[in-house]
Amino acid sequence: MIRVVMLVTVILTATQVLAQERLAIGEGSTSCGAWTQARQAQSTKAALIAQWIAGYVSGSNVEGEHYPDALVGVDFKGLIAWMDNYCRSNPLDPVINAAFKLTIELRSRAQRR
Repeated sequence: MIRVVMLVTVILTATQVLAQERLAIGEGSTSCGAWTQARQAQSTKAALIAQWIAGYVSGSNVEGEHYPDALVGVDFKGLIAWMDNYCRSNPLDPVINAAFKLTIELRSRAQRR
């Protein structure tokens, strides 16, 4: 079921992200403050955003061929916990900025392995 939701989310949300200050369409444009509220309410919106994040990070990992695999040893709950912490501290940032920074963090950790 989670895979179906993830697939539907990826299909429904087109995202253009190459670096900073790029347009995000779909759940990535949601603010971190809205993410935090949705998570606290355990709403369907939180599940959609979480799957968008997983898709973004997975896509970045696949596209980052010149980096070590950043998702080795990483699980979904860990990604979401990182996002929760970041978004609590940066409620005005869009989710896409947080996901971008998460990707940088994961790549940095992978390079230290």
